[in-house]
Amino acid sequence: LARRFRLPRPQSVEWADSYRKRWGSCDTHTGDIRLSTRLADYPPWVVDYVLVHELAHLVQDETRVVEVTARA
Repeated sequence: LARRFRLPRPQSVEWADSYRKRWGSCDTHTGDIRLSTRLADYPPWVVDYVLVHELAHLVQDETRVVEVTARA
């Protein structure tokens, strides 16, 4: 997905059991992305959408986050 949307590759992507109010998060300093295990109950395209959104944060430009997510 990072390559397809010309976004930086994350350092890591891991599932997080502790997320109750968010679908994912991105640490822009380390490049680590966490996705809620609740996403496992949704179709793969939903997981991809959330992952692309989090990847877009790695460019640290909120306009680009909106722009890329709209294309996903």
